[in-house]
Amino acid sequence: MAARKAAAKAAAKVPAKRTRRKVATVPQPHGGALAVQGTPGNQGGPGRPKNEVRAAALEGADEAIPVLRGIVLDAKLRTKRPAVVVLAADKLLKYGLGTQKEVSIDEVKGRLRKTIDLARELLPPDLFRDFAARLHTVWR
Repeated sequence: MAARKAAAKAAAKVPAKRTRRKVATVPQPHGGALAVQGTPGNQGGPGRPKNEVRAAALEGADEAIPVLRGIVLDAKLRTKRPAVVVLAADKLLKYGLGTQKEVSIDEVKGRLRKTIDLARELLPPDLFRDFAARLHTVWR
């Protein structure tokens, strides 16, 4: 009788084996997979409301611009804390004018030549002629 109680007590401590439900997945190019209906037990959310976040950031920009201009125009700061003035000026210029990546005409021509050579190498002659004709209309 004591053996039966001990066996029943030991069986009660062992958790019942859980079975996982099979989830349909969509294979991904990197080799992994995503669940079709998301992660079981996690509905997920709607994501970030981009327009609201962008609007809030623009409201902050309206307040930040006068502060940055004040820093740049402050003569005392220019002598005592020039690094702060440079940072403020950098922000104003970066977001006011934007950044620019300059590419020379020669660099574009060189890359175009390499692209055409690669297409000539990889495409059959009839497809390459069609490709070259279409490309010519783009670059006229």
